[in-house]
Amino acid sequence: MIITLKIKPERIMVKHSDEKLKKAEARIAFLEAELTFLKKLDELERRRYRRCVNTTRYIQTD
Repeated sequence: MIITLKIKPERIMVKHSDEKLKKAEARIAFLEAELTFLKKLDELERRRYRRCVNTTRYIQTD
């Protein structure tokens, strides 16, 4: 018994392209969220450093 499938190659490519596009969009969204997180983390570290430096100045005065 021979079964033949009538699938157009263009349709396979479109489906594959759609999947790749969805994955790329998800990756972009992830990277944007990661960038936002890192910016917030950087800002918190800067604030912490400034507080530490300001506190140290007052403690070390002679």
